[in-house]
Amino acid sequence: MKIERAMIESYKLINENSIITIKSQSFSQGRYRKNEIEIYQTTFSNIQKLGAGNGAAINAQLDQDSVLKVTDSCTFYNCSTELIEIRIGGAITAVVNGSNSKLIISDLVKFEKCQSFRGGAINVEILNMGSCVVNNVQFKECTVSNDGGGIHALLRETGGTSIKSNWWLNCKNMIDSLTRRIGKAIV
Repeated sequence: MKIERAMIESYKLINENSIITIKSQSFSQGRYRKNEIEIYQTTFSNIQKLGAGNGAAINAQLDQDSVLKVTDSCTFYNCSTELIEIRIGGAITAVVNGSNSKLIISDLVKFEKCQSFRGGAINVEILNMGSCVVNNVQFKECTVSNDGGGIHALLRETGGTSIKSNWWLNCKNMIDSLTRRIGKAIV
């Protein structure tokens, strides 16, 4: 599936709803449907998620061989979940599980004024040889009330993350001086 040159703006979502939800469904003997999603030159603006759930713009479960690419000047502006416990990934949350499963965010993607409890712009959990690449991305004024103003990455078991050539400006943890939370930009 490809999404290109779209403008998605001014949504208030409740509970488990996200603008884009991706799930890899198991169909037999632990095998999963392979998802390949590309999003480029697309803007998500003023997307607010209320109640339970994560990732206001994108909530992805990427299992065995599934790939999500967000590239080529996509913009996430003012995407948020509530700043209360267990709300993660203001713009994007992803679980990347299994070999050859990948989350790729690259090539002049911008996150500005995104916020959440953990992972102001992006929250990613990597399991069982999954991988995440964040390259040449801008994070500006993204905020959390816990860890990872720009990105919160949780590596479980095996897998990897490559984060390089990115730009961070004024990402912050709103309460880090009181509670010793970490990662104004990334954790």
